[in-house]
Amino acid sequence: MANERLRGAILASNLKIEQIAERLGVSPRTVERWVEAKDERRPYRRFQYALANLLQRDLSELWSDEQTSSATAEAGRAELVKLYPHRAVVPKELWTSLYAKSTRHFDLVVYAGFWLSEDPLFFRLVREKAQAGVPVRLMLGGPPGGGGGPPGGGGAAGRRGGGV
Repeated sequence: MANERLRGAILASNLKIEQIAERLGVSPRTVERWVEAKDERRPYRRFQYALANLLQRDLSELWSDEQTSSATAEAGRAELVKLYPHRAVVPKELWTSLYAKSTRHFDLVVYAGFWLSEDPLFFRLVREKAQAGVPVRLMLGGPPGGGGGPPGGGGAAGRRGGGV
């Protein structure tokens, strides 16, 4: 059965299947399969988040069995100031304001942080902080064999049994 929610969101976005496919790095036929939803076919989780972000929709609007971001966030409010269920729903300006506020240290620990490379302002802020004398430390991790280290899995992280 076709995913009419997804079809409607795509139509409302005024994006063509080809444009969506190009932005997500998949084939147009793959996007069509997600819309057709034969055999309950769904995108991998990372593509669900990317597609929801691209279409400016919540996951629950595109796939009915998903919990809303607000419901997920509400569950964690007891001890947290703010909880985002995944990085894609964090307002971009929040990241920028956090980077900009660092004055004594700029420490960043991230697992699978490819998204940092998509933000030119991030590189500018890191450069400015370093030039201002703020110590900058970045620790990047990734899955074993995911291209995050030297070929063959060598290095200290490989000897300890994995990355971050």
